[in-house]
Amino acid sequence: TRMMLRFVALLLVAPFLQAQPVSLDSDEAFENAVHQDGSCWAVLFTSKTREDKCAPVIRGFSELGARYPGVKYGVADVDDVKAVSSEFNVRKRMVPRILLFKTRARQADVISGDVGLNGAILADVLKGEFADNTWTDGVCQKITLALGGASDEL
Repeated sequence: TRMMLRFVALLLVAPFLQAQPVSLDSDEAFENAVHQDGSCWAVLFTSKTREDKCAPVIRGFSELGARYPGVKYGVADVDDVKAVSSEFNVRKRMVPRILLFKTRARQADVISGDVGLNGAILADVLKGEFADNTWTDGVCQKITLALGGASDEL
């Protein structure tokens, strides 16, 4: 019965034990985590040299796992992921910047960093942004874009 009580307690607490955003500390880590994963990602780009601007957004962004589960969250410093930052046109002067990876294509949607100050508002924004994605077992799945137009002709 003690084991059953622990199991029930874990079931009650589990939804509140959300992981912090993943630290994406290299281009390779970013590629493996974000691009190779079929799940949707929201990534906050920061810079150690702009800590005063980034710290408040990091706090709001860190609340998202609990407020809007099912999306994976990551934080990347532009100096650690230089190739990725260049590919998605994220510059130091632009951070904090949140990019959403909703499709399997190498593209991202930009969310204003200011909205990240408030985790509740950001969670509402994300609900709208990921509305067209499929959800499987509570996890947002990236959309696979079709090449070319649809055709009924053979």
